[in-house]
Amino acid sequence: MKRRILVILAVCSISMAIGIPTIAATDGDIKTTNVKDLNLFDISSEINNINQKIKNDIDKLLNYYDVLISSMTIKSDIAEEITESTTETSISTETNKYQSEIYEVFELTNTERAKNGLNLLELDNNLIKSAQGHAEDMYNNSYFSHTSLDGRTLSDRILKYSKEFNFMGENIAKGQNSPKSVIDSWMASQGHRENILNPNYKKIGIGYYKGYWVQNFGG
Repeated sequence: MKRRILVILAVCSISMAIGIPTIAATDGDIKTTNVKDLNLFDISSEINNINQKIKNDIDKLLNYYDVLISSMTIKSDIAEEITESTTETSISTETNKYQSEIYEVFELTNTERAKNGLNLLELDNNLIKSAQGHAEDMYNNSYFSHTSLDGRTLSDRILKYSKEFNFMGENIAKGQNSPKSVIDSWMASQGHRENILNPNYKKIGIGYYKGYWVQNFGG
């Protein structure tokens, strides 16, 4: 604010010292009048007009500055979110790589449920993260189990990403070379079949990584 006042006063002083050319209209003609020929009221009016223009220009600059600072803050927040989600970004990359396999397993699962008059499941991002993470972990650490090597269970892995489910289930498989073959294997196994056809489940997440298949169910 102090800088605004100083700028305005400086311009006012200069204006009064050197004379301000003004344009006046008379009967359609335009003529230039020097400040010396103006009365005090006209001089004051001219100075006020200039002061107002300067004030408007300064306000525009300050508004631009505020927008710039706001933009920098938003970019900083986004950068922090990206840093905090490095692991999830890695999982998302693998999910995208095997998107066709994952989606086909999803469709075949709902086909089996439809045959039995059950509600169709919805894909859930949190269950996808849990399932994909377990598929990668089993491959990377050379084991095959519903319990992770560090002792985490299915519920531990799902609760890491979501606490909305009262019912949870998991199917795992290894070595099948296509979505159809893994669904056929699960449907031929009593426990896996019961998971696929469980009426309590409303959502599903699917993971696949280099021959390891995982279904996570929630309801």
